[in-house]
Amino acid sequence: MLEKILLISGFLILAYLGFEICPKFLFLETDIKPLRAGFRLPELVPYPSHNPYSVQKEHLGRKLFMDPLLSGSGQMSCASCHQPTYFFTERLAQAIGDKNQLLPRRSPSLLNVAFGTSFFWDGRAKTLEEQS
Repeated sequence: MLEKILLISGFLILAYLGFEICPKFLFLETDIKPLRAGFRLPELVPYPSHNPYSVQKEHLGRKLFMDPLLSGSGQMSCASCHQPTYFFTERLAQAIGDKNQLLPRRSPSLLNVAFGTSFFWDGRAKTLEEQS
């Protein structure tokens, strides 16, 4: 216990000294608003011209997302791995596939996926339509 306290105290002292000794030029005194603007999401979802939004498509998409019949085994839906309660991902370090096998990667979150420019972990799909 004493070792942990000493170790934490040492880190705090080093952090304080580093902050005090650190040259002022390392702290940029520029306005970061223009930089943030480059990372801001568009106000509207960019739908492709050949596949415009409709309420009917939204309802169909919600049903299909939850439907396990679309999987090879008929037992897993998209929501099995991209769980809405976990921000459209899952709590597992590695996903479990359609045939109940352990996959090499975790399921990525689907939050803000409408703004993506490449899909899958390796980026092999360039559009959501190509990914599905």
